[in-house]
Amino acid sequence: MMLFDRSWKGLLFLILASVLVFIGCGDGSSELAGGNRGVFTLTDIPATYNGNYVYFEAVNDNVYIVGCQSVDVSKKIITLVRISNGKVNIPLWLYNTANNSVSKYSGNDTFTQYDNVGVGIFSSVTLPGDNEQLADIYFSSVSFSNGSLLKSANDGFISISEE
Repeated sequence: MMLFDRSWKGLLFLILASVLVFIGCGDGSSELAGGNRGVFTLTDIPATYNGNYVYFEAVNDNVYIVGCQSVDVSKKIITLVRISNGKVNIPLWLYNTANNSVSKYSGNDTFTQYDNVGVGIFSSVTLPGDNEQLADIYFSSVSFSNGSLLKSANDGFISISEE
């Protein structure tokens, strides 16, 4: 089973859209900008995926981290981050289930093969919609430091989607 199958993406989108409604902006959108903290830098992505887009997620019993470029709450659209030259910098956000909010991720959490952690590679810049999922990259272990992570795609397992 793929980490980001179509039915799961729809459910995840609805959850994120309802949570991110609490991040108010005058125009109804929320730009999830990067910085030194709260960014996952993924390198060595195969050249075949250049120009495509990524969504990241890491979930265990205590922490729920999502990675994307922006969310337009009024239009219910998640904007993904583009891969360029085999690299991508993904802004990271912590979803707090206790108070139903999101904030810039700055933790020092570790996720293992028993947790849900991976990157989905998509053909289009937004979710949902006509967006073909091309591949997933799974990692057996990732450890964040001050909300940041540097990982090579070669450290993970690439699963090519079949449609």
